[in-house]
Order: sequence, then structure tokens, then C-alpha cells
Amino acid sequence: MSHRSRISQARGNSGNGVQVIAWCPPPYPMIKVNVNGAWKGNLLAVGIGVVMRDSMGSLTGGSCIHLIRSSPEEMEAETILEGLKLVAFSDQSNVVLENDCKTVMDIIQKRDLKGLWKIIPIVEVIRRHACLFSSLHWK
Repeated sequence: MSHRSRISQARGNSGNGVQVIAWCPPPYPMIKVNVNGAWKGNLLAVGIGVVMRDSMGSLTGGSCIHLIRSSPEEMEAETILEGLKLVAFSDQSNVVLENDCKTVMDIIQKRDLKGLWKIIPIVEVIRRHACLFSSLHWK
């Protein structure tokens, strides 16, 4: 399978169409960091996964951690922070960081808290880490 982005339609057992979007590599010489998390609200349990790949699609690093956080937004901010920590440890300076939480990404980029004051400490650490890179693109 090519490492280029592909969008296709797949059929489930129920006959409903499900959109499938494949991973898209960063331009050379950048590293792409994909982060994601899961939050179990009744336990406040968080699982975070980070995958780092180069422009050829080769895995260059990854991590997973478990935390306790009180909201999905805190969890999403932590995923971004863990991704930045991993790539900083690898000495890469040109980075694309991809996350699926628009609310938290908007807060980081635009400094608009949208009433989510609990994530301020995490966002401030993210902003300090972001300054370590020559080039950092958010997706």
C-alpha cells in the first residue's frame, strides 16, 4: 500500500457507507507526530498514544502512557504535550503535529480559552515546548 493519502468508501455489515481516511506523510525532511487519547470519565482514566513517522512513512518513535485527568479537554492537551516531548527527545526540529481535537488546538494557537481554564497549565507548557522547534505545523 502506498504511503500517500487515500480516501475510500467501505461497506459495513449494515450496508452503511463508512469513510476511511489513510495517513498522509509529511513533506521531506519533516517528521509527523500523530497523537490521540481516550478518556474514561467515570474513572478519570486517560490513555495516550503517540506515533512519529518520517516522510517515507517509516516509524521513528512512539509512546503510550496512562494518566488521571478530569476532562476530555485535559486529556487532549496532554496528548499534544506528550507528542511534543517525544519529538523533542528525538532531536528533530521540523515537525507536523496532528491531533483530532479542534477545541484544544484552537486554544493553543489562538490563546482563546473558551471557558476551559483547567487546561491553562498544560497549554502553557505546550507553548514553551513549541518554541523548541525550527518549524512546527499544527493539523
